[in-house]
Amino acid sequence: HRQEVDKALEGVASAQAMVYRAELSQETRRLERQTEDAEAEKKAMFEEVQSAREVVDDLRRDVQEHETRTLLAEARGAEARAECAEVRGECQAWRESEMATLWRLERNEAESRQANLELWSSRVANNPKGEAQELAARGRDVWLQEVLEVERARQADLRAAAA
Repeated sequence: HRQEVDKALEGVASAQAMVYRAELSQETRRLERQTEDAEAEKKAMFEEVQSAREVVDDLRRDVQEHETRTLLAEARGAEARAECAEVRGECQAWRESEMATLWRLERNEAESRQANLELWSSRVANNPKGEAQELAARGRDVWLQEVLEVERARQADLRAAAA
């Protein structure tokens, strides 16, 4: 009877071992699937991180490129402002030179008018009375005409210099 019990116990132990091995095999397959899923997820996350790094690198390059273009534009702007200041200075110097020339011309014209007046006065003084009055009138007309022409030219020059 003991042999039957031992044999039965052996059968139970064998059945339990088979059940245990089946459970263990099932648990192993479940763990293997979880490991595969985890590895696939890890790979997907790695690829996602890699893609994000590439995007960040692209953005960094774009930012650097933009900063470089901005610096170049600022440098060109500074260069243009310096050139404008230089041209303004040249224009101011030219304007001052032109104004000095205009004043010299006006002074010369005034001196010339004075000399003409003196000439007419001497002619008037050296001529008989009727002729002297006629010469004086003509001299005054010529002198007034010259004064008007000089004043018109001066006004036109001042307007041109102001523009």
